[in-house]
Amino acid sequence: MNKVTCRNTTDELGVLVIPGTALAIFGFIINLILFYIITTAKHLKDPIYTLIANVISCDCLSSLALSIFFLSPILLRCQTVAVGQLFCKVILFSLYATYNISVFSLTAISIVRFKIIAKTSPKIRHLSRHRLSQQTAKKLAIIWILSWLYAIPSAFIIQNYPGEVGYCDISYINGHEYLNLIYFFSMTLISYVFPLIIMIYYYARAVRRIADYVSPNNNRFTRKRDDHGRFSGIIKMLIIITAVFMLFTWPFFASIDLLAIKAKSYLELRQESLALFQFCLFSFSISSLISVINPFLYIKLDKNIQRAVKQKLLLFGNCNTRSSIIVISPAPFGKDADKN
Repeated sequence: MNKVTCRNTTDELGVLVIPGTALAIFGFIINLILFYIITTAKHLKDPIYTLIANVISCDCLSSLALSIFFLSPILLRCQTVAVGQLFCKVILFSLYATYNISVFSLTAISIVRFKIIAKTSPKIRHLSRHRLSQQTAKKLAIIWILSWLYAIPSAFIIQNYPGEVGYCDISYINGHEYLNLIYFFSMTLISYVFPLIIMIYYYARAVRRIADYVSPNNNRFTRKRDDHGRFSGIIKMLIIITAVFMLFTWPFFASIDLLAIKAKSYLELRQESLALFQFCLFSFSISSLISVINPFLYIKLDKNIQRAVKQKLLLFGNCNTRSSIIVISPAPFGKDADKN
């Protein structure tokens, strides 16, 4: 029989409810706005910006899931254990799947951008926009399907704190704790280490290509020289965003690997070492910040996105100006006045 337990949110997790929820809601709003701007801007139809929009959409979904997650101690404080179990599985499964989509999209961006610079895929410049969009859509479909499929096992190792609804934890199969170790280590490799290695490899090659490029003194090469300058700016932006993304997420993978090595849940770790528990709590919180930071990095570092944002702001300002103008009809005079 499911037991209903009501409790106050005054412990380490409870104090995160208000700031965590506020930050997540802010991240959801800013990512939603930026997603709309990028997808509607006519000059941002490049495959790279389609992939960037995909990352932003995942940040938007992650922020929404996080806002619900941080509110769980309040929303579920008087719910049954079964409801709490379902909530934890769905929310954390969604968070991990959207993270995978983001990191795999960033990896795809590094590969596509290098191919454009190095011209290892010469057909890419001769493809029609429709054909290019189809190829990008196929890549995104593969990324989404693989990300959701790989996140499925995470739903089976998530539970509530024993006897406490609204607080999610890790569970182990008695006698088979090594299964968690295998899965968590594979998570770290597939979702962090391998993508990081691939991105470093392709961005390093792209930077080397740009650095080795010698600008000819012939005017007919001006466009090619300008392309390399533009590529250099985009590469710089992508490297910074990727570096920040990976820097903010590594503590989370370190914390889950620590739990797997010790074969302990968050509750057991809290009882054994408050310092390690707080590190794990901090690692989850700091990794959540990436969805709030990313939009500002895109706007700050990418001139094309800056231009799109400014255009939308100007359009919005013009609409407000027009709506605030009051049209005053001229007063009737002469014969028209006599009629009135």
